[in-house]
Amino acid sequence: MLKNIQPSIPVHNAGFIRLIIGGLYLFYCTSGLMAQPAQRERFNLQQGTNSGSFKTDSIVIGTTPNEVRYLRVAIHFLLREERYTETIKDDCNAAIPPYDVHYSGPGNFTETDDGIGHSDYNGFMHAENVIWLANKMLANNQQQWRKTPGITYPETPPPLNLQYLLVGVYFHRDEAAFKPGAGQNIHRKYDIDSNLVIDVYCLHNPKFGRDGDAFQFGGFNKFVFLNDYRHYIKPFCREWSKVNTARSMNHEIGHTLGLAHTWEGFDYCDDTPEGFMYDHIDGNNCYPRRANCWTYDTAKPGCPKKPCDDWSKVSNNIMDYNHWEPAWTQCQVDRINQNLQGNGKAYIHASHGCAPPQAFFYIPSPQTICATGCKVWMNAQPSVHEDLSLIEICEVSADQPEVCRGGYFSSGWLSGFLAEINLSDWYTFLPDKVYRIRLTVENTACPGSDVYEQVVYTIK
Repeated sequence: MLKNIQPSIPVHNAGFIRLIIGGLYLFYCTSGLMAQPAQRERFNLQQGTNSGSFKTDSIVIGTTPNEVRYLRVAIHFLLREERYTETIKDDCNAAIPPYDVHYSGPGNFTETDDGIGHSDYNGFMHAENVIWLANKMLANNQQQWRKTPGITYPETPPPLNLQYLLVGVYFHRDEAAFKPGAGQNIHRKYDIDSNLVIDVYCLHNPKFGRDGDAFQFGGFNKFVFLNDYRHYIKPFCREWSKVNTARSMNHEIGHTLGLAHTWEGFDYCDDTPEGFMYDHIDGNNCYPRRANCWTYDTAKPGCPKKPCDDWSKVSNNIMDYNHWEPAWTQCQVDRINQNLQGNGKAYIHASHGCAPPQAFFYIPSPQTICATGCKVWMNAQPSVHEDLSLIEICEVSADQPEVCRGGYFSSGWLSGFLAEINLSDWYTFLPDKVYRIRLTVENTACPGSDVYEQVVYTIK
């Protein structure tokens, strides 16, 4: 699905550090580790790094259709403010009859679990997993099954040279997100870097009725909604739902990059044939309609022509509704490239031809500090592409979080991937203080570094 809203003006800004103070996000430019002028300047579109560590004459690659381009994506989980209950039918196991599943919880993935009580899989992990699955599809374009007569198709599927770069994972407990027509208002409230980051809002709303919506067909301000959690809460759908979420994300982001549904026709591409014309039954009426087949299905009725009773009627194109490994045609790839040279250009993170590192972590604030037993846990799971990490802590004031006032600590460079870390093992946090925690990550196979900061308040 797609919706259009009034386009916004694109913004081109410089390198950035993300700083979180409670629920308020501030952004500071940085040219050195301890010096950060307070400017609302963020992504460096010219130098290929967030941290300002490259000189302006650096050779930039990863921004043209012949190179792998990384599009910045932020994942938002929309949760209920109160406990949510629902009875939903699990019909994902053909070996048993459909049965009722009774759900009670926050209505989505959380910072610490999957919303069902499984602490071994949380929202941060789900966001990374979905991005990985979606990138796998983008990197392995499939041959188009249904073909338009008279059109010559390449022997091998055209490469997209496109990947997503996860730049943030956010959790919003907001009942307003579940009201009818709330999409644009929610985006105005939680938008991360307008016209620089594609915001993906994940929610569970039974009244939504479909798996996703995209806003702005090929426009400047790109954001999508995924109604994906409704599949995850069904036990027999759980693993499949992760793949379905990745495919739905590719479909909806495709809309923002200028792609339309193929089965309806008028999608500006001759190599994506319209759906098979069948006889649709509507009560006692029968009328012609374009088929959009989720899968091969001889039981789906017609009067008499059926829609999906032959494999020649089934599509695997990303812009159809189906559950197969997706295909993008040459025309669709060309339309994406055209958008990324225009309205979508600011979303490309110059990458120097490799996977750029991104720093991100989560610490609840405020933190309760006591004489014994209290811990300050840092969850760095949402950082990506890093193999070196540096953690720094210092005391700051609330009105000048960019200035260290004392108590400086550095972990030194740590090898490998960070997960959950007990910072109290390294640093003594005192009550009634304000601390700035900074994470710098690097990828030794890819030039540049990235920095993320959070201010934490301690109480007795």
